Amino acid sequence: MKLTLISLIGLFLAGAPLRAENQNYQALQKYFEQVTRTRYESLFRDIDNLGQWEKQREKLRLELLDMLGLEPEHSAQPPRCTITNRIERPEYSVECLVFETAPGIYVTGNFYVPRQGAGPYPLVLYQCGHSPYGPYGSKARYKHHGAWFAAHGFCCLIMDTIQMGELKVTHHGVYYRQWFDLYSRGYSPLAVELFNARRVLDYLQQRPEVDSTRIGATGRSGGGVTSFFLTLIDPRIAASAPVSGVCSSVGQVEDRLAVEHCDCMYPINSKSLIFSELGALAAPRPMLLCNATEDGMFPMPAFEQLVDKIRVIYRLYGAGDALQSATAPGGHQDIEQIRLPVFNFFFKYLKGVDTTFSAQGPVDTLSADQLVCLRDGYPLDEKLTSIHKTFMPTAKFTTPPADPAERERALGSLADLLRREVFPFQPAADQALSWEWGQDSRMWGRVSREVTIPSLVQIRGAYSLPERLPEGAGRLPAVIVLRDEPETSVWDYTPWEGYRWGERAVLMLETTDVGSLAIDNDLRHHMQREAMITGRTFDGMRVCDILRALAFLRAQPEVDPQRITIVGRGAMGVNGLYAALFDRKVRRVVLDRPTPSHEYGPYYLGILRYTDIPQVVALMAGRVRVVGDAPAEIRSALSAAAREDLSVFPTLAGALAE
Repeated sequence: MKLTLISLIGLFLAGAPLRAENQNYQALQKYFEQVTRTRYESLFRDIDNLGQWEKQREKLRLELLDMLGLEPEHSAQPPRCTITNRIERPEYSVECLVFETAPGIYVTGNFYVPRQGAGPYPLVLYQCGHSPYGPYGSKARYKHHGAWFAAHGFCCLIMDTIQMGELKVTHHGVYYRQWFDLYSRGYSPLAVELFNARRVLDYLQQRPEVDSTRIGATGRSGGGVTSFFLTLIDPRIAASAPVSGVCSSVGQVEDRLAVEHCDCMYPINSKSLIFSELGALAAPRPMLLCNATEDGMFPMPAFEQLVDKIRVIYRLYGAGDALQSATAPGGHQDIEQIRLPVFNFFFKYLKGVDTTFSAQGPVDTLSADQLVCLRDGYPLDEKLTSIHKTFMPTAKFTTPPADPAERERALGSLADLLRREVFPFQPAADQALSWEWGQDSRMWGRVSREVTIPSLVQIRGAYSLPERLPEGAGRLPAVIVLRDEPETSVWDYTPWEGYRWGERAVLMLETTDVGSLAIDNDLRHHMQREAMITGRTFDGMRVCDILRALAFLRAQPEVDPQRITIVGRGAMGVNGLYAALFDRKVRRVVLDRPTPSHEYGPYYLGILRYTDIPQVVALMAGRVRVVGDAPAEIRSALSAAAREDLSVFPTLAGALAE
């Protein structure tokens, strides 16, 4: 689509959407595929021996734990556990357990204990998939696993998920409800599932019936991915068998599987890691990865790709045979054919017995109502249903240093921290710059020219200059105006292009998924989730886009590189604020009705763990001006920096004045 100033305004006033539906989607998709494929293909290329891997291994494990918000070591103190019911069967007993894994965080499970043979017994921790069963919890759907293992000489804890347990909180905050503030928090429900699993193990390893040196983990679907990640972070897992729960990140992106999977399938990937490198953390412990041949949620090529890459590290240990895979016919189902390899695997690696089960055989199970753990109702002091707001720690506002030099040092430290922890995908500042000019136009006393600039994908703009300048005017101050989608109907929205920009160079900028670069509304939601899988957000990409636009402006002979201002509305303006945090040469940022917190956008992965918008405004107060109704949080930040009276203006004219 041509992006002349006249065509932009004409389309806008006609109410036409400024987007090329499939072209922009395909460009983003290609970028995400390239990012993931490049990391996959370079993985382990520089690792030639075990010593090199062991150094990288600990760093990788700590990065994963950090993304999950979990401590490196499990607790030495077991959680409080209440036995609410006990049932005796001929081959096993079942205890209904309620764990309080943290104050107010309750999780329910059924503990199956053999009644035959001598203990202590090996333990299998079974983590459930997404199989709803009303008030009984998903553990009642998987009861046959616990009964089978106990009848064959294993202790087994069938553990409810937080999504479909007796107490429930959604796994679908982003997937269904589009709570993108969870990305800003760095919160994934996977982290809570893993936290609960570790705490349950803290309890179980102290039970006299359990041999704590022989602990296995398994589960199917959502339980498959949880048992996979539990193995990576907890060395107490001696052997694991994730079922129908994982495939390569390349497959996740290239097969566009974000639409298939809820939020519990992924950590918030602020470190831009992929499943294949994380899976290598299991080595050299025995692991059986199981899948079904027709499972569209975990396609076989992507499953095999994951196994093949993980095996590279297993072979470094001389333990290639310890990584196994098994497949069963059919789709995404809990069927006998996919259980049998798991039974054989745990017999071998937890009991030391080579055997081959050709059939599951009869299983003595209990009714769902017998397996209920919260038999008197839900605790009034429970905090699980709000855990998505509280699980990840958030940074607290601190008054900025009064001394300008100290404030600059604080800004530099914050910028370095965010480059490392939130924006690791940010290109190098000295990246080669190029652009392509397009059509010229004239309107409102200005000469405008289209420009397309390569960025992470690409950005577009209309670069305009005054038609007439006084002689000897010298280099002009410049303004980057960040376009965004209208928040109201076109009749209530004044286009930026129509303002009297005077003797300034102006770049009307369209960043990722904005204006003529927007993707179709129906595709945006899960494309944003796919961006997270690759370690970025659309807003984070927009910050990179603005940095490229700044480089473009400084390369124009008419522009004074020391007098560049960024102007933007709402969350888009805050993207400009962060670009100016990273580029300290930006003279000023003008925020028009900025969002008060990253809870409301813009969304960057885990940003609230390190800072929030008021803190950045306070540190940058000398370069920030606000137009119109400033949120109370922003006014308070400016006041803390002793700048409120100097930084809030009723109109854009005042905010732009030198």
